[in-house]
Amino acid sequence: TVECRSQGKFCRAGACPPTFAATGTCHGGLL
Repeated sequence: TVECRSQGKFCRAGACPPTFAATGTCHGGLL
């Protein structure tokens, strides 16, 4: 999750777990 935030809240392949991506935090809920 730390890696995801470092990328500007953008999910990167392998950087964010599926569960974290599902929360919509990575893409501001666009995912």
